[in-house]
Amino acid sequence: APSGGPYPVGHPENPEWVTKSNADALKENEESRFKWAGLQPNFHLLALATLCVFLGSKHGVWIFTEPPETREAAQLLQKEDAYWFPVMGSCVLFGLFLVLKYLGTDFVKMAISAGVVFMCMFGVGTNLDQLIAVVRTKPMKPLFRIPYFDQNMNLVELLGMC
Repeated sequence: APSGGPYPVGHPENPEWVTKSNADALKENEESRFKWAGLQPNFHLLALATLCVFLGSKHGVWIFTEPPETREAAQLLQKEDAYWFPVMGSCVLFGLFLVLKYLGTDFVKMAISAGVVFMCMFGVGTNLDQLIAVVRTKPMKPLFRIPYFDQNMNLVELLGMC
């Protein structure tokens, strides 16, 4: 890449192009300032911010006014679990070394992608369940439990994962 010029048309450091694109942007902003094209992004951000604050406030009130006997027990990190962190970390790193050495990077990329997809599926399902619970002001009853993940599953979470 050339350093110091001359720069081709459209290059961000070409002074003629910078001047022309700046003039075009100022002209377009001046023309669409009070039209829908200029106001729509502002309305969009305002609506999203208002919706997030409203749902967060409603969810916070719902959580803090929930009776204690219906709450799930909080998960706390125990001292014995903390002792296992270095051991598990070493095993994971050694296992990853073996996988990279014998199976290659394509398998690792596919496994990481699959893990991210599953985490996103669970996240969307949980978010949808909490959104419906906030709107209905009461949680759904669990259909079954996944003991490995310590997760109660209900109909809304299953639909959110699909």
